Amino acid sequence: MHEMGMTRRQFLWGIGATGLSLSLARLAWLPGRALAQGVPAPLPPYREWEDLYRQKWQWDKVVKAAHHVVNCASSCPFDVFVKDGIVWREEQNAVMEANKPSLPDFNPRGCQKGVCTSQLMYSPQRLKYPLKRVGPRGSGKWKRISWDEALTEIADKILDVALRDGIECVVYDSGTANAGYDAPTAGETHFFNLLGCTQLDGWAAVGDMPLGMILTWGLFNVDSTSDDYMNADLILLWLGNPTYTRIPDAHFIWEARYHGSKVVSIAPDYNASSIHADLWLNPRIGTDAALALGMAHVLVEEQLYNAAFAKEQTDLPLLVREDTGRFLRESDLRQGGAENIFYLWDTRSGSAVQAPGSEGLGRSTTLALGGLDPALEGQFEVQLASGQKVRVRPVFERLRKRLADYPPEKVAQITGVNAKLVADLAREMARAKAVTMFGSWGMMKHYHSDLFQRSILLLLALTGNVGRRGAGIRVGAWYMLSSLEYILSAVKPTWYQKALMAVFKPTVRELIGYFRAYEREHMYMNVPALMFLYEHGGLKEVVDRPEYHDANPGKVLPEAMKESIEHEWVPLYPKPGKPPRVYIHTRVNPLRRWPAPQVVEKHLWPKLELIVAVNLKMSTTAAKSDIVLPACGPYERRGIKYAQSYVPYYAVGEKAVEPLGESKSEWEIAGLLARKIQERARARGMQPIRDAKGKPRDFTTLYDQWSHQGRFQPEDDLPFYEAVTRESPEIGKIPWAEAARQGAVRIQDVGPFRTHTNLCSDYEPGDTIYPCQWFVQHKQPWPTLTGRQQFYIDHEWFLRAGEELPVHKEPPKAGGDYPLRLTGGHTRWSIHSIWREERHMLRLQRGEPVMYISPADAAARGIGDNDRVRMFNDVGACVLRAKIAPAVQPGTVIVYHAWEPFQFPGWRGSQEPVASPWKSLHVAEYGQLHYRFLFAGPHHAPRATSVEVQRA
Repeated sequence: MHEMGMTRRQFLWGIGATGLSLSLARLAWLPGRALAQGVPAPLPPYREWEDLYRQKWQWDKVVKAAHHVVNCASSCPFDVFVKDGIVWREEQNAVMEANKPSLPDFNPRGCQKGVCTSQLMYSPQRLKYPLKRVGPRGSGKWKRISWDEALTEIADKILDVALRDGIECVVYDSGTANAGYDAPTAGETHFFNLLGCTQLDGWAAVGDMPLGMILTWGLFNVDSTSDDYMNADLILLWLGNPTYTRIPDAHFIWEARYHGSKVVSIAPDYNASSIHADLWLNPRIGTDAALALGMAHVLVEEQLYNAAFAKEQTDLPLLVREDTGRFLRESDLRQGGAENIFYLWDTRSGSAVQAPGSEGLGRSTTLALGGLDPALEGQFEVQLASGQKVRVRPVFERLRKRLADYPPEKVAQITGVNAKLVADLAREMARAKAVTMFGSWGMMKHYHSDLFQRSILLLLALTGNVGRRGAGIRVGAWYMLSSLEYILSAVKPTWYQKALMAVFKPTVRELIGYFRAYEREHMYMNVPALMFLYEHGGLKEVVDRPEYHDANPGKVLPEAMKESIEHEWVPLYPKPGKPPRVYIHTRVNPLRRWPAPQVVEKHLWPKLELIVAVNLKMSTTAAKSDIVLPACGPYERRGIKYAQSYVPYYAVGEKAVEPLGESKSEWEIAGLLARKIQERARARGMQPIRDAKGKPRDFTTLYDQWSHQGRFQPEDDLPFYEAVTRESPEIGKIPWAEAARQGAVRIQDVGPFRTHTNLCSDYEPGDTIYPCQWFVQHKQPWPTLTGRQQFYIDHEWFLRAGEELPVHKEPPKAGGDYPLRLTGGHTRWSIHSIWREERHMLRLQRGEPVMYISPADAAARGIGDNDRVRMFNDVGACVLRAKIAPAVQPGTVIVYHAWEPFQFPGWRGSQEPVASPWKSLHVAEYGQLHYRFLFAGPHHAPRATSVEVQRA
């Protein structure tokens, strides 16, 4: 390296952004084969910088690849250029065709993170060898150990804890990072399922649970192909910023605008998407429900609503008792009647009749009204089974009364949005042929996000904008590969079962019932991460504080949690009083993403006898672990990138280069650990133990179970991929080699309905995909208690809280009584924290943690641009740079997420002031509101946290 003069160094640094960096130049002197085999490398063939420049455009091979184990929700195929055993550079692989000639195609897909993945793989942060802590946690003192030493220590500790404390005291966490349709995710999940340990359900821990959609629709992963925006003439970007968060797909929105669609941005800040919109509405942070209810007020009062749609598809015609505020049920009208059969008032017969779609009517029911004409207005009298007569009204009557509190003039006072704009947008929604709502996950991170979504879905229902092309709300749905459900399972469907399923189509409601039963039997050790942290991580001392909650919560959180745990509405393991002992986290960075991580570290870390990190790089949490295992990079392994519905393709990647150093894929790590546990258990003569629910676990056969008696091997994942591609009709049952050659495989079907595949529409090749067709066009009941889009929740806690119908509530002052509200969003320069310290990404921004503040708020505090400031509240504090931005609404400050805590002074990151209390209503159980894996549970709510800012 000393032979490289300064001129050459400067040159290499300057052209790094185009695919060659100084770090890669160094690596180029050490060919991949030499790196892998540990033999001395030959001297480089380059003489002068001109040689290096010319040879930059030469390579040994081009490999089709994708960005596996990166939770960006995009499916982007890439060409990877390999030279001397390293990835030299990458570029987009434009193989995705348009659905039809009149629609835009899907090329090119990718973003600035994707095109510097090779830089990330060879960055100084990259982990290459197993490491063991030799100093205090977080001291940075490590020693290199062998894989066998690491696996033996981990296996012995797992067995010790299983025998002494119970296997539930071993905790596994993959967050949302290690997700995919590939071997690492499948092998790792299969291993921990066989182990029987506690597994943290991480979605709610980042605030990605759309509880308003669950309450209203009973499902939430609904979306379309991105080209379906072309079918909308009004597109609402509501608390979404696709220019930042959906980089490969945002162009469809702007192409739709060029095509004549109107785009409206609704966001408190003038963000990078707002600048391209036709109209920007900037409601005060936390008042989005009021804005939507003001628009609904106009629709109802001016009779601009779609009455036919409301009568058939929603609960608005269902009858509610005046005396109790609960739905009129069959159990009210006759002895032994069902609790889940509901009633509407038929104007033709002048009587209360059973409402089509009710859960209690079984699978044969349909939403089709036939000869019924449900009343939306009026008061009626019915006689109960007891002989008592009570008054009943349709939900619509109650809704009209609720909406009377939200005339545009009052909404303007609440939100700061001009009353005329509120009314005009409502009328525009009523006139539009198709309205698409970009909902995103940003909306979900508010304390009252459920009220936001229930109010917005009400607008779509009142205008009939659900279940047809160009209409509905867009919240990422996944395609499913059916073979993944049984390749590693002990049970494979028979030919008879496959034939039966080809003709028998269970309803969505039946499938959800099946999933709940299956999870209770096979996935019952899944625990919402925040539930775990509440009990074992000390979060209860923060989130139990009543001043951080709504003044009328329906039930105070400590009481709600106690009742939920006692009734097991939401699972909790280890049980209270039984501390966790081993924590294994893979590709996830919990001390960056959890709320108030300093509180969790204080309470949880001392209980843990072993913390194991499996990661690509040395993250903040890995740095505070005991053993670190190096995972391979995206181009160092083959895989199938999970596909969201935005694009009708699966991105498929072949391994381009050998893993750097001694890094391994999670598939291999899981298999090797299973093998080591089996070996150590046999050496101990260990007998089977029982897990927390009494199921026997035999660790002396763990590897045999994991490998399916040797069918699969840790060192070779190719048989797994061969099985996935050959046995999945969704991609045409093609050989793996053909899929890898193409780099992207067009879907043949969206796959079966599952937790993440809530499209609920038929796949029609040659056209856009859009959600909810089965309910609106085929009249299948929605998977809710009433079988309809349900806006009225008659659970006791909701009634007490005044949230039986959508309502506006001010966000509570979580964190204390401070004048500013902290908000944020998905950063433009990273996928979670993976790229947050990558040097090319840092060049595109301030280069260190930054907070955006309005000129007025900055001036009031004597803050200048680029000053160091301290952001604080009663929970915690951090120090970062101030960026004065007129785009920020006064009263708010913005910190885009994913900054590593080690990038802050004292490692005190921007999550430290985040109290994140969750609503007690979300741990209740009511029909469609129930815990399921990756479905519902206590919910991270970082938005609108109360803070103050001062010069540091």
